Amino acid sequence: NELWLVIKSLAQQTYALDAIYLSIPLLFARDWSWYDVPWEYAELTDRLRINRCEQDYRPQTGLLCALQHEPDPSTYILVVDDDMVYHPTLVDRLLRHSLRQPGAMIGAMAYTSAGAVCRRRDSHGTCVVPNLVHSTFGILFQRRFFDAGIFNYAAAAKAYANLRPDLPSSDDYVATCCMIQGNLWYES
Repeated sequence: NELWLVIKSLAQQTYALDAIYLSIPLLFARDWSWYDVPWEYAELTDRLRINRCEQDYRPQTGLLCALQHEPDPSTYILVVDDDMVYHPTLVDRLLRHSLRQPGAMIGAMAYTSAGAVCRRRDSHGTCVVPNLVHSTFGILFQRRFFDAGIFNYAAAAKAYANLRPDLPSSDDYVATCCMIQGNLWYES
């Protein structure tokens, strides 16, 4: 089972995580089936917290549910994919980079190149083709990067549509709109 291996790889990080959140919606949005809670995963580590989410936020489920359960602004949140086994030094490496760049989200991989790169700006200087950080290989955030606005989907979708009128509206990009900060965008 891939998820078992993912959780095990997170539990065996050289920099021990305080908690590992497994965010599971009550209903799976693709086919409206009920998600069973995989309680057997709790046997892997006492740091595993299984969170039931009232809503399936699709690709953003892990992040948005963690934000609902983790109120401490200084907490670091690592978002990973549920079908990748992670190197034991992932958290240690991302934390070291984060300490050198306070206030920045740190990704293990970006689409274009390392750093805050903007491939195209509009006439106002707003980045319209950013270097997106990819969640598959791990992204480290601090809880303080997010305010309650990330849960205001209507406002976020409207802001995204205003920023990118050339693209069709999509619920998948609501979190993207909320993460626009210093030309670093998060895409899930």
